Amino acid sequence: MVLRPRCARQLRLKSAASNTLAYTPFQIIRYSNKVPQLFIPGTPANHPNGAVLNLHPLSNGVKQLLSFAEKAGFIVDSDELPFTTDEVKE
Repeated sequence: MVLRPRCARQLRLKSAASNTLAYTPFQIIRYSNKVPQLFIPGTPANHPNGAVLNLHPLSNGVKQLLSFAEKAGFIVDSDELPFTTDEVKE
């Protein structure tokens, strides 16, 4: 799965309360081996199109986030294996 921001204007979202740019969109991706990762599009960090963070489902906070995301339909399933920094070409 090639991770890319959908478009540059979506990289920061306005707060409904203050009308300031306060939120960063992200995707939760669940790979074929059931490993979940969080992808934050933007300036290259550990990924050419942003940052990828591993989510450890044994953590209570992560478990709650994944449960909420699953119920809300926010998890994107991928047939591929999780992203690793070994894939980043220097």
